[in-house]
Amino acid sequence: MYFRVFSLSLSLFLLSACVDNSEPSEFDTMRMQMQKRQNSNFGNSVKNLEHRKDKLYKRTNRSSFQLDPYEKERIAEQKAEDKRWTDLGINLVEAQDWKALGLSPKRASHWKKTGLSYNTIGVLIKEDVLPSEAVSFMNKKFNKHPKAFSDFAEPLYNFQESCQKVIKLDAPELAKVNRKCHEYVEQLNYSSVSGYMADEYQDNDLSLEYISKLRQVDNQKAYILKEMVISSQKCLINNHKESFAVLFPILEVSPTKEEMFFIKKNHLALNGTQRYKSYEYYDFWINKEENEEKARKAVIKQQQALNRAKDKRLKKEAYRMNALAYNKMVASECGESVSSAPSTGEKVHIEGEILHKIGKKGSNIFAYIIRNNKDKKNYLVRDPNAQREKEVNTEISWIAITVGRVVSVSLDDDGTASYNHYSEDDKEFYPMLKRVSKCQYHTKKLVR
Repeated sequence: MYFRVFSLSLSLFLLSACVDNSEPSEFDTMRMQMQKRQNSNFGNSVKNLEHRKDKLYKRTNRSSFQLDPYEKERIAEQKAEDKRWTDLGINLVEAQDWKALGLSPKRASHWKKTGLSYNTIGVLIKEDVLPSEAVSFMNKKFNKHPKAFSDFAEPLYNFQESCQKVIKLDAPELAKVNRKCHEYVEQLNYSSVSGYMADEYQDNDLSLEYISKLRQVDNQKAYILKEMVISSQKCLINNHKESFAVLFPILEVSPTKEEMFFIKKNHLALNGTQRYKSYEYYDFWINKEENEEKARKAVIKQQQALNRAKDKRLKKEAYRMNALAYNKMVASECGESVSSAPSTGEKVHIEGEILHKIGKKGSNIFAYIIRNNKDKKNYLVRDPNAQREKEVNTEISWIAITVGRVVSVSLDDDGTASYNHYSEDDKEFYPMLKRVSKCQYHTKKLVR
């Protein structure tokens, strides 16, 4: 029994081995098609890339490929212009700022040597001040500090005088404070130029610049005072009496018992200083801090107000420039605005209000008297081919042609009008135009 089953299985196995099983399955067919498609796409992409490279090579190497001569000339001029700036040590980014002030490379170089800010230079240029005169203005010895924002600025100038005492002492133990004081004095001196200019010219941008610099100096002062407190404590511990005597009156905190004992012990002449006297009056430093904080807040409010005014001015200027560009476009489309003495056959743009009508629609003498918005003068505009009659007080924007002669106009009691050739006896007369078509645009006012 078992032998028969085994023989049958073996026969089936041998039979299946003899059957041709070379036909691929559906999955194998799909896989081969995808592989074939990928190979084809890769081959096409390589061919396309080579073809594009070949076309680019041929296009860039054609003997007929040339730049527009005007473009070549423009590029050459631009390179020459850039070289004029760089030869004077002014990079191209900085050159844009100088160009905005309307300066040539040579003049910009002279102004740059003064060390003044763009705002200051801009104001001086408006006032026709030369760079040499600006330098003499900077070197001028002023007896007083700038008046601008004096409540906030005065403590900063007082601290500058204290810093100068530290610099003059030049003690090794105060080396760090000495270096910071040097920076403070230089920065405040530089800021003072903006302050004097703001006093003299009352310019918004200069005032903003001065406030900004004062606030930077104020932050620097706070940092130096912290360093001075640390240095003062070290002087007290190490018995550096001279350095301690210089720093003690400068510090803006209530004196400690240790400091008062050190002064009495070493018989230091600090009894008359404000800080020494404040030892028994603790409210002194509280009031001083409150007053300085009020001045600080007040100057911040002034800065914000000046910034708002500057933004408003910049928006007005941006609107004006936009209106000028728009009006230029209108002029290119509809003609320049009409003048009171036009030449014959000139295409002009008239825009304004209809004051009177003359004649009947369709007649050869039908016309309007129009008050032109730009020069506020009256013009007679013939419209013999009018399809529609405009009413009085209507605002119009028309393209017209100048007829080149002047006529007199007589107004009747019933509101009608007529016009005749101008003679010497006529008191009121108008240049004559002939309407061509409607202008699709209205010019913008330069002030919103």
